[in-house]
Amino acid sequence: MKYKVIKMKKGKLKERREELGLSQQQLARFPGCDHSYLSLIENGKRVPRYPWLKVVADALMVEVDALADVKEMD
Repeated sequence: MKYKVIKMKKGKLKERREELGLSQQQLARFPGCDHSYLSLIENGKRVPRYPWLKVVADALMVEVDALADVKEMD
């Protein structure tokens, strides 16, 4: 079974969200995106799972690799 190891790129999620003029509350309206969890991710207190990161990247109209480094491991 393959696992995805995620290392968020510091500040990129918040930077992109703000470029689009979105607040955390507005981004949290997308399915699977909770405001409190988003805050924890932006502040480096949590590392998201890949499916969540993919949803957020899609909502922000960027590829996942714009927000994080992702490596597959066995």
